Amino acid sequence: MNFLKRQNEKNIYQIKEKGTIKNVDKEKINKKLKIDEVIRLSEEEYKFISRDKEIFTHFNLQWCDHIPGRNYALVKIVKKGYYKQNGEEILPIISFDDGFIVHCIDVKNGVSYEDINEKNFEYSFNNIKSTDDLKKIILRRYSKSMPDLTEEEILSLGVSITTLKIIRRI
Repeated sequence: MNFLKRQNEKNIYQIKEKGTIKNVDKEKINKKLKIDEVIRLSEEEYKFISRDKEIFTHFNLQWCDHIPGRNYALVKIVKKGYYKQNGEEILPIISFDDGFIVHCIDVKNGVSYEDINEKNFEYSFNNIKSTDDLKKIILRRYSKSMPDLTEEEILSLGVSITTLKIIRRI
């Protein structure tokens, strides 16, 4: 499995706050919220966060840089970002409104679809309860942000599986 670099190190978040889009310093927000980074979810997926569940599983493409023991802000993507052919990331616009602070419990990177089992879906969102569901979500999520890859190439990358515990609302 080839490793695909998907995240550029930018020092800003592009956020929507009170109807205005602005660039904000990552370090300042991370320090204020006592987080290490953000985990971005589409508006469509965000609605599947169950307010009565404490633990949930987040699937990502191939590899993620989430680290067990660290805290993250779970935020909503207001406008999707994408990657240019040269690998440059055009940042998504995110919103911290109605967000969550989560604690990373576990991470598995480079998991092939063949190695995913029912236990991996125990805490997943209600719209992801099988490998077929997961493939559809991954394709929907990454086909537009990575237009240079075919569906087969995207699926061949496998997934990362992150288990998170909700600590509090932002």
